[in-house]
Amino acid sequence: VIPLTNCRRVPLLSPEATAHCGGGCSFFEITSDSTEFIICTPDELGSPIDDLRPPFAVSSEGNCLQSSGISDGDKLVVNPAVEVRDFNVCVICWRDHLSAKRIRKLQNGDIELRSDNGVAVVPADDVENGLFEIWGKVISIHRKLRHNVF
Repeated sequence: VIPLTNCRRVPLLSPEATAHCGGGCSFFEITSDSTEFIICTPDELGSPIDDLRPPFAVSSEGNCLQSSGISDGDKLVVNPAVEVRDFNVCVICWRDHLSAKRIRKLQNGDIELRSDNGVAVVPADDVENGLFEIWGKVISIHRKLRHNVF
């Protein structure tokens, strides 16, 4: 049993903000402040915790990261302060669209976005011009039990 005093409330971004496995949802669809929170243990948040870039959660949409254990409707807990390494699952924003992808940084400055459906490449120019941003590493997943699934 973990005492609640060691847990942290993590805001779930508005329902409009879902991390798609495909092209992503528009960042501009995030229309409201968080009204829902997920209670997370320290292990579910990773470390360090930076209060200037606090953990948050987003809902996932799509099934293209099932090989990483992510299913449609899961809540992805993201910690922006945790170091991101190649092939980590991250929430990214590219050209104003939010997505969850495995990333790989290439030597030429490009970034590969990988999913079970294939690979897309973010040109180094998009990174340099602020059109691409890694919001943070997905640390844990919260999901509801799905009954009557055969």
